[in-house]
Order: sequence, then C-alpha cells, then structure tokens
Amino acid sequence: SRRQCRSARVAARVHPDQFVGVCEQTGVTLSRYLFELQKRGVIDSDLSSIFNSIREASKVIAKLVSTAPLRQAELLGLEGAINVQGEDQKKLDVITNEVFKRALRYCGKVGTLAS
Repeated sequence: SRRQCRSARVAARVHPDQFVGVCEQTGVTLSRYLFELQKRGVIDSDLSSIFNSIREASKVIAKLVSTAPLRQAELLGLEGAINVQGEDQKKLDVITNEVFKRALRYCGKVGTLAS
C-alpha cells in the first residue's frame, strides 16, 4: 500500500545521527531507536511492542548464557530430543526457545508463532 511504501522510505532516511540528546556512553539503544521511529510514524505501537519483547527476551538469554558455566547441570548438555535437522537439542537451545516464545506470547501482538 502507499502508506507502507512511505513508511519504508521514511525509515530509510531515519538515521541515529539525527536524534537529539543521545547518551555518549550507550549511543542509540534499541528502545530509543524504536521510540524515534514510532514518533515519526514509521512504525506503530504493535511493532514496537514486538521488538521490545524480543529485546527483553534477549536480555534474559544473555543472562542465561553468562551464568551457564555456573549452572552446568541445569543449562548445559543435551536435552534428549532431536530437532528437525536431526541434531541433538541442547538444553540451552530449548530454554532460549521457550524464553522467546513466552516473551512474544506475552506481548499479545503475535498471531502465529513457529520455532
């Protein structure tokens, strides 16, 4: 549609250097970038909500990965199942998949989810 084409053109022109008051230590975070795109009408609140859910899930996964060596029995090793490629599933793979699915289900903006 025309609106989608316009949004795509505007998104291509939105550059983080245009943002006012960017923190020198963190730069432009995903939250800030999404806020700026939403403010300019490039994305709507639904898409922003989905990206925020992905961001939060990523933080949880980063924490799990950083603590995995300390929690070996819980997070590392094989899960006991085989994935669609015929590979043994790792515990951390299964856990992170659940983290993403729960985060996206919780946001209420995703109709169908496959993993």
